[in-house]
This record gives sequence, structure tokens and C-alpha cells, in this order.
Amino acid sequence: MLASAHRDRRFVAQSKISSLPKVIERHEKIVSSLDQAITHRDKYALPRDQFEMKIGNQVYDNSGKAGDAIIAYVEHVKNSTKELNVGDFNGFQVTVVGRGQNAPSVRLTPNMQGDHPLLAEQLSTSASESGIGMIQKLRNLLAELPQKMETQKKLIGRAKEDLEVYKGEIQPFDQEEELRRANQRLQEVYRELAKTSAAQVENDDEEQISKAVRIVIRKTGSSRPILIKAKSGSFDLPKLPKGYSWGAKLMGDAMVYRIVLGKKEVARGTNPIALVSEIKSQVASAGNIKKSISLNRETGKM
Repeated sequence: MLASAHRDRRFVAQSKISSLPKVIERHEKIVSSLDQAITHRDKYALPRDQFEMKIGNQVYDNSGKAGDAIIAYVEHVKNSTKELNVGDFNGFQVTVVGRGQNAPSVRLTPNMQGDHPLLAEQLSTSASESGIGMIQKLRNLLAELPQKMETQKKLIGRAKEDLEVYKGEIQPFDQEEELRRANQRLQEVYRELAKTSAAQVENDDEEQISKAVRIVIRKTGSSRPILIKAKSGSFDLPKLPKGYSWGAKLMGDAMVYRIVLGKKEVARGTNPIALVSEIKSQVASAGNIKKSISLNRETGKM
């Protein structure tokens, strides 16, 4: 049981040891991209009391109107999978994304060198119903970049700790030698049991043969049962109908029973109970025939 549990843990551990480095690498790439995005954001940030956003061919200095313009583009991608690059905001490209039957989303992508595909999930938000609400959501995305980076770093630390734990799980079973000795002893016990069982079967066979050889049959010519005497005791053969008698003969290792009516053998077999049942059935059938003949004769006289 312990070894089986250890093997199961090793299997899970080996799977995790194979996958966790890839997970760590992915989180590290996100951290790197977020770090660059934060630097890029700070470079193009405007004072809090100033606003400027380009949507389409128009530059807006009013956040509400700029947000309404974004929402108008959102309507164009509903129930589709289209992506429309609609403008720029503080050095980030603004894209409205259709998601089929799901509600569209709005994504910010930093206008900086390099490919950063993993930033998409970090810089996406659902569309708002109001212009001011839409702009506030975009501002929140940019403001939350440092917190998102810290979250990714914690995930990296946790994954590295798990990796070390799983590496410990693949160590050899510390009770392997003890288990080997126990299994060896168990096999010896099985062999001893097999020898004992074989000897017991041999003794049982000798007992049955001895019993058959020692059978003493008293033929009386009557229907009285015959007494069987053997090492294990004695027992009676089933009683036969009147006029029938038992006979028996040892043939090889098997005792063959005979049922005789007068001097004629009427049944033979190794199962005396089945033979008696067969004879009783014959007697009952013969009795029914006699009754039928008698009834027919009486009917004819009438």
C-alpha cells in the first residue's frame, strides 16, 4: 500500500516537474512585458487634470465624448469576432474586440518594440455603457499594472516552491528494501501453502480409494439398503423399490453402482442417488401404464 501510494505520488510529481518550468517561464515573460508596459505608460502619461485621446481621425480632450466614440465602435463588432484598432491613449493602441455571442471587450496595447502577446489578457476590459465609465475602465487598466506584476511574481515564487516539493517526491522509496524482503517472505508462504494443498488433495484421493476398496456389499435379493463400511465411518445406500437390489464394482479409481431387478441389470452409474431417482421414475411410469390398461378393460366391460 505504501509503495503503491509512493508510485502514484511519483507519477504526479514527474508530470508537475515537466510542466511547472513552462508555467514559470510564461509568468516570467508576463512580468517582463508588464515591466516594459509600466515604463512605457509612465513615459507617455499626462497630468491628471489633462486628457487627450485620438479615436478615428478625431482628437478628444473630453473623456466622456471620447468614451462615447469608443462605444460606437463597439457596436460594430457585436456578435462577431472582428477586431478594430480605433485610436490611441497615452501611448497605447485602443482596440475593440468582438467575441461572438459574448459581450465585446476593449484592449490596450503598448506602442513599443517587441512582441508582447501575453499582455492582451492583462490589458483587456469589458465595454462600458457610458462614455465616462469607458474611459475610467481604461485608466484603471493602466493604474493596475504594478499590482498585476506583483501577482505574477507571487505565482512564480509559488510555482518554484511547488517544483522543489515535487522533486522531493521522486526520491526512491525509503522502505524499498523492507518491502522487497516482505514480498520475498510472502512468496515463500505462498509456496508452502501450495505444497500443503497438494498434499491434502493427495490424501483425500487415497481416502476415497480406500473407502471404495473396503466397501462390503450384502446382496440379499431384496430391497433392503446395503451398508457401506469405510475408514471414515459407514453410511446406507438409498432404499430401492421392492424387487430391486444393489450391486457395485470398483473400476479403476471409481466405484460403479448397479441396480438389478431379478437377474437383469436395469441401471448403472457412479451416482447412487441419481440411479434411485431414475428407477423410481420408471416404476411410477409402469404403474401409470398398468392403471391405464386396467381402466380401459373396465370401461370395455361396461
